[in-house]
Order: sequence, then structure tokens, then C-alpha cells
Amino acid sequence: MKKPRNFSFIDEFVAGSALISSKEEVEWLYANGFRTVISLVEPNEEVRESMEELGIENLLFPVEDFEAPPIEVLARIVEILRERGRRGERVLVHCFAGCGRTGTLLACYLISKGMRPDDALSYLSSKRSCSLESQAQYNALWHYYSYVSRSDRLGQHYYGEYTDQMQR
Repeated sequence: MKKPRNFSFIDEFVAGSALISSKEEVEWLYANGFRTVISLVEPNEEVRESMEELGIENLLFPVEDFEAPPIEVLARIVEILRERGRRGERVLVHCFAGCGRTGTLLACYLISKGMRPDDALSYLSSKRSCSLESQAQYNALWHYYSYVSRSDRLGQHYYGEYTDQMQR
């Protein structure tokens, strides 16, 4: 078993990494309680088959390098992360290097939990060696923040869970 490159947790249930590139990395994920992998780039066939054999759900949301997903896709992925976390399940998000696209998703997840975009980036920097890689990804955080703020005003509660936890 082998831990994926650029792997780190950002909370008890959500982690990020670089591309899952071997059966050994899939086995490590399984042994460490991961049952869902969100892929922003498609893993190779061996990795996909290994995940399927072990019962790890692999959700593919392709995103071009240095880009960010559309707001609707960001919102859907963040909801998956939050739903799995509420159920006590671990989820891994990965792209090729585990930096920009992965960092964008992880930052949006933190924003959904009550952080402002710059605070989410600072927190990610304390946990991961790299995060965003482009202006488009940075802009996506603020767009998502606006989206979540608007949703909150419309009565869909997203905020607050992290604010107290992060200040401890």
C-alpha cells in the first residue's frame, strides 16, 4: 500500500491529493476509510477497476488544467463532500498534481462551511503544499462565495459549521 502523492486531510472527512496512479494507492485509500473518490481528471483503467473491486465510488467531473468547474458543478461536488461528511464517510478529491483544481474544490468546501475565500486559502496553505494555480480558480472561489451567500439569504443554510472549529 502506498499513500497518494500530495495527500493531505483538510478536516476529518475530506482530503486532497494528486492523481491516483496505482492499485497500491487505491488499497491505501480503502485501508484508510475512503469510500468515495472525486476525480477531476480520469484515473487509468487499472485504478478505476481497483476502486470498483474494493467498492470505492469514483465520481468523475473532468476539469481542464488551470481552470475551475462551472458554479453548478462546484456546488454539486461540495454538496457531495458535505453529504458524505455528515454520514461520517471519508472522501478524496484529486486532479493531476493535486494543486489548482483540487485546491479550488477544497477551498469551496471550506467556504460552504463558513469561511471567506481568503481565509479558506490561508487554511489550505497551512494543510497543503499547493492550492490554486490561476486567476480563474481564484475568481471561482469568490463566485462560489457569492453563490453560497445568495443561497443563504434565500433560506438554504450553508454557513457556520467551520467558523467555530477553525478558531479553536
